[in-house]
Amino acid sequence: MERMVQDPVVSHVLIYCDREYVEKANARKRGVGTEAQIISQQVYEKLDQQKFIAIFCKMDDSGEPYLPTFLASRIGIDFSSDERVNENWEQLIRALHGKPRFEKPRLGGIPAYLEDDSARPSLPTVGKFASLREALLNSRPSAAALRLTFLDTAMEYAEGFRISEELSQEELESRMEQDLHALVPLRDQLVDWVLLEATTVDDGALLETLTDFLEKCLSLKYRTPAMTRWNDVWWETQNIFVYEMFLYAVAVLIKTNRFGVLHDVLSGSYLRPETAVSGGKHFCRIDEFDGYSSLLQAKNDRAKNRRISPVADLIKARATRKDLPFEDIMQADLTVFISELINGSGDWIPKALIFGERSRLKFFVRAGRHSDFLKVAQVFGVDSADELRTRILGSLEQSRFRLSSLSFDGNVSPWNLAHADAFDTLP
Repeated sequence: MERMVQDPVVSHVLIYCDREYVEKANARKRGVGTEAQIISQQVYEKLDQQKFIAIFCKMDDSGEPYLPTFLASRIGIDFSSDERVNENWEQLIRALHGKPRFEKPRLGGIPAYLEDDSARPSLPTVGKFASLREALLNSRPSAAALRLTFLDTAMEYAEGFRISEELSQEELESRMEQDLHALVPLRDQLVDWVLLEATTVDDGALLETLTDFLEKCLSLKYRTPAMTRWNDVWWETQNIFVYEMFLYAVAVLIKTNRFGVLHDVLSGSYLRPETAVSGGKHFCRIDEFDGYSSLLQAKNDRAKNRRISPVADLIKARATRKDLPFEDIMQADLTVFISELINGSGDWIPKALIFGERSRLKFFVRAGRHSDFLKVAQVFGVDSADELRTRILGSLEQSRFRLSSLSFDGNVSPWNLAHADAFDTLP
């Protein structure tokens, strides 16, 4: 206790304050009382000290923080709930490093925070996800309500990046690049959430949850009912975000061995948002989650890069998660493609597979073993390897023209990437 005051190596002391700590500190009881006596002398003698930082862990019935008498006049940091931790974490980090958010500007200058283009607001979902995680891990009945709040907040945040005004082509491309970068933390948090759900709830609940989530995502790809004028490029950021989220959701289901749920997700129907209903068609299949960007394509064409798929380039560059590397995303893309090929319209474009020449997609490689092929069979709803091969080959013939635009040939063909010749050939 004395060392934390006297040792110059100790730069800061965090004092976590709740009712029990305050009662012992004020009454000078036991070790807490001794600690309070040592600290209080320093606090009273050095009014401008920044070494001792109070952390409010609890509030009293009147909403005031529990603070011992010797800290009552000090400004602390509110960590009384998960949401407060989310809001004030940066404040603590800045205090520890002596970098306040607001500094007095130099005479004639502007505040430093106005020059910092990298600063972004923290996700409004962090505290809500923490509460949901605790509820799911402990099977609390509040999980359903917390899940709804978390997802609604996530969708509202993603919706906030929607463009609603005329911009130049250059401005649109720049805005899309910035917004997609800003949405990576939300993408990763939603992936963490799908991983959590996939490891805590049963098949029925997981399917219902994912269906609701994916239908919420679809609303980001289209105009809102209130919009009377619009340009489809205004929400191309959301288009790519939704496409990416769908691929990651499929990758998570493969990773967590939820093959029955994956089959239902891939073969399911999804309610379109009101503004996407045409000809009385209220439902769509998974090809609706496919992603395309005219802005990225225009930029690619203007630069004469001759890239096969700028969207695939983007998804690969953004595949920064170690637990779900880009090979997992390619694997998910191939899974969606085969499912849509043999069961749906065949309109899914497996763009990520253009990088597949030297890749080994383990879900399909392992399907050479009988026990692992049964997992593949469950996903695609077939009874045998011969049935799956026949259905893939027949459908590929019909879609050859479309696939030629992505240069699928030789070792990069979906057939070879799936190792279809070897399905169920080993015990």
